[in-house]
Amino acid sequence: APYAVALAQKLAETFAAYAAAGDEDDEASMAAAQCVEAMAATLQSLDDDPGGVYASIEPHLVPVLATIFGAEGGDLVEYFENGLEVLTYLTFSGAAPFSPALWRLFELLVDAAH
Repeated sequence: APYAVALAQKLAETFAAYAAAGDEDDEASMAAAQCVEAMAATLQSLDDDPGGVYASIEPHLVPVLATIFGAEGGDLVEYFENGLEVLTYLTFSGAAPFSPALWRLFELLVDAAH
């Protein structure tokens, strides 16, 4: 848990760089997907949020999820399932009540479904 926040920050930065490469670069797309998978694995390893680490990680992961769920025309649809897994950990194992940033993600999900 001591490195979880720094790891989440680095994964978020790396995802942004790889996702910006677009669909033309298959290796970058795969690396971006692995970043989101690693985010989920990191959250899973924290075992029900010891010491409120999720609250410290959330500001780094919410922008990634907002990018995935709010992508115009489904540009990042290949990351959607992994993004939902990350969101599940943040909402199920994180502190209640949800932060306003997490609530905004649900609004993006509703918009994405239309």
